[in-house]
Amino acid sequence: MPKFNGLWGIVVGWLTSLVIIWEFPRPCDNFDALTIHQADLKTELHDVRDQLFDMKRLLKCKDDPWATCLLQAEKGVGAVAALAHRDAQVQDQKAKALERQKNRNQSASSTAMPSLPSGHLGEWKPEPSWVNNSFADINIVGFPKAGTSHLYRIIASHPEVEHFGPVKEFCMPENASLEVMFNFCKRVAGDRRKKTVNGCFRQAEVSRWWLYLRQPRTKVIFIFRDPAAWLWAAFNFWFIDGFDAPPSPRPDWAGPNQHRTSELFHEGIVSGSRTSLGLFLNEFRYQSVVNPRQWIAMLGRNSLLLIKSEDMSPADPSRLGSLMDQISAFIGLTKDGFNKSIMGSRTNCGDMKGDTRVCHASSGTYQISGKQEMLPHTRDIIYLQFLEECNIWSKEFDVHYPACLNISLPHH
Repeated sequence: MPKFNGLWGIVVGWLTSLVIIWEFPRPCDNFDALTIHQADLKTELHDVRDQLFDMKRLLKCKDDPWATCLLQAEKGVGAVAALAHRDAQVQDQKAKALERQKNRNQSASSTAMPSLPSGHLGEWKPEPSWVNNSFADINIVGFPKAGTSHLYRIIASHPEVEHFGPVKEFCMPENASLEVMFNFCKRVAGDRRKKTVNGCFRQAEVSRWWLYLRQPRTKVIFIFRDPAAWLWAAFNFWFIDGFDAPPSPRPDWAGPNQHRTSELFHEGIVSGSRTSLGLFLNEFRYQSVVNPRQWIAMLGRNSLLLIKSEDMSPADPSRLGSLMDQISAFIGLTKDGFNKSIMGSRTNCGDMKGDTRVCHASSGTYQISGKQEMLPHTRDIIYLQFLEECNIWSKEFDVHYPACLNISLPHH
């Protein structure tokens, strides 16, 4: 075999090395078309160099330039990192859900009760005649983005019902003093010949309002909603203080100037109380237990009706009919009096904002977030976060969401 010396030796050696490198298995240009078993991916690796080397080992292809191979391998590394990040989030939420489940009995007994402004009623004691006409007979007090506007329209359509105030959410002034409460009740008092309905869901104000008058006949309705759909709707609907930059169409509504995506929603859910968005979303979970408990403590269970938003869907007439039987019996009105056209529609859903806006379908997507759907693993994490609350809803309120109740927990 001939020997090559000097410059020729160097050239031949270099060409031989190049051929060896070129023949080394390389990543494929069409990364998305490759089939890789998840078990082969070392998701526990956090070092980028190690992940890149491992991806080069897994991916093989034909005659792509080496630079392109590296780029495609880096894409693979990004996919591995995203998978590991998602798995870590799910495991973290599972561990937290398990801890909350262990402490459920202790937390189930804690409910902060509302109170009146400090001081004796004295000259601000309400007139006896105000008790039955300064507070609505039927109060839809929650939960926002669970169908309160639609139920309000249905009940208000009955010929034996009238609006308590000029707007659906007719509320006492926030943090009202005894003097303000006195003057407010005096102003709204009147000779009411029909049952009245109101939709104020500011818990602190409406509960203090009731404590001031102690109206014995009032009926209170809470509407629950699948936790994931509920938070997704709230995220796309409300302006979030501390998170959103003004201006917005209304002080409490999100609009074109606010940023919404399914990825941002996911990060807010996972962040918990560490971000303003996470705090906003966590508040719904807290109020879903505290608010009904407060009303049960004040009124007793027989004066409180707890229903599911999904039962109001016109897509299932049988389910809707059963719900309306329940509501009719609870508030003492005939079922036939409710407007069937309103019952067959939807209100204040999707992009049709406002308690008088009618929509005939609810897709679960919103223009503000580019008509994106919620990420599937976000839904699972929400169910894990709500596991304690879903158990309380089921055991205390007889409101059942199987998808939340049956979410799997890690085995220890």
